[in-house]
Amino acid sequence: MSTVRRFVTAIYFDPHGEPRIQRVPVQSFAMGRGVQVPNVGSIFYSAAPTDYLVVRMQRTGKSFVVHFPAEGQAGAGYVANVLVFRAAAAFEGYTNCVLEDLPLARIAAGFAVVTCRNEPPAVRKSDEVLVHEPRSPRGLADVRAALPQVGPVGRSTS
Repeated sequence: MSTVRRFVTAIYFDPHGEPRIQRVPVQSFAMGRGVQVPNVGSIFYSAAPTDYLVVRMQRTGKSFVVHFPAEGQAGAGYVANVLVFRAAAAFEGYTNCVLEDLPLARIAAGFAVVTCRNEPPAVRKSDEVLVHEPRSPRGLADVRAALPQVGPVGRSTS
């Protein structure tokens, strides 16, 4: 078995729901089919287990993997304390999020949190959902100027 560690850029919605770019380490394990495990422990404030959901956007064909703490999901805000990756599937194909992904990442995060609140992992039939996103998601222009860049450990680089 071989392992490779690399960093992937994700979109993190902090405890107040403010988005920022976050570099997250991803460990790849080569065991037959490649498995990739993001190290999200340093992102969230507690050592509690995390939950995830793969959200596929029907219109654009983009897929996002949304990670968040299993307990206290979303905190006080709708999409608070949520980490969103671009990926082909859960634990496979993690790639960088770009700023243009922010409106869809917000939709994916909100949908994942609401879905997982209503269906805990024990009752959930699948860890993947298909979402029909709006034709023109709003909010990219407003957020573009306010989005701080964040380094690998959560420290602002701006």
